[in-house]
Amino acid sequence: MTSSRYIAVAEESAFKTKSTETYKWMPVITADLQPNNNKIFIEETEQRLATEDVMGAFIGEGTVLINVRADNIGWFLKWLCGSVSSAIQNSGPFYKHTFTMADEIVSFTLEDYRGLADSRWIYGAMMRSINFESPARGVLTAELGILYADEQIDTKGTPGTVPAVRPFVFHDGAVEWGGSSLANVEALRLNYGNILPDDTHEHNSRLLPEIIVEGAEIGGEMDVKFKTWALRQNFYGAQEAGPVEPDNPQEETRTFGLINTFTGAPTGDAVVPNYLLVMTFPTCAPTENPSGTDRRVRLTQRLGFNVLHNTGIKFELYNEVASYPDAS
Repeated sequence: MTSSRYIAVAEESAFKTKSTETYKWMPVITADLQPNNNKIFIEETEQRLATEDVMGAFIGEGTVLINVRADNIGWFLKWLCGSVSSAIQNSGPFYKHTFTMADEIVSFTLEDYRGLADSRWIYGAMMRSINFESPARGVLTAELGILYADEQIDTKGTPGTVPAVRPFVFHDGAVEWGGSSLANVEALRLNYGNILPDDTHEHNSRLLPEIIVEGAEIGGEMDVKFKTWALRQNFYGAQEAGPVEPDNPQEETRTFGLINTFTGAPTGDAVVPNYLLVMTFPTCAPTENPSGTDRRVRLTQRLGFNVLHNTGIKFELYNEVASYPDAS
């Protein structure tokens, strides 16, 4: 049994090339990154069973689940979104980082450290997705979806400093819907995904040859105590002329802005009094609004939504990290 279990990550200067940058060490809740040789089985008429086993395309993929802290999530936001700008707040030591969507992303190296003489090193790691979840009475977590090109067993690295800022929790969170505060939110789930094809192999190598970024998908859902039919009115569609909300399905969809703010632990700084994570999605459209009833139990409803293109989509993070390399 080994008790020291961490991951360490650092940005690569070239795809599939072990990073020489300083590694960021962090504990995880779970890590499940699995290689697949995609075996090619040769079948012919001579035998009832396949007669040969041949290596196919190597593809690594899986997930890492972490508690979201102000000093660990920034790296993954950068590798997911592609672009980041950083600005010192007053004279420091706190910084504001703004992560936005770019047309390209870069890869990173990940060390799977388990306290043994060697570690598993993962090269050409790419961020497929981040699934945020913030349930009432719980911690804000992020499930990191990762696709990777290569791996190797090699000498372990030297453990470094791990994140020390406490994770964001549910009572740090506040939801702004359409410009107004939305009360009674019991759970928030958000998924930001890059479409990264894994079938782009070429002759002369079993490994993925490059990073190809296609579309992106952002969406989520909220569980809300059932107090009024106001959310159903959003689901119905366009607001009617004047102050009257629709009470039946409309011809046009309705869009709204969504801002999720997590105001974390105090910093002791006058300019940045708390660690902060802000998720801004200016244009969202409802997708579903189930709100069933079951005997004499507490009523809840769920609102699903998709995020539409808007140049104002961003993540803002306040912490003590000076900068994240910019891929754009």
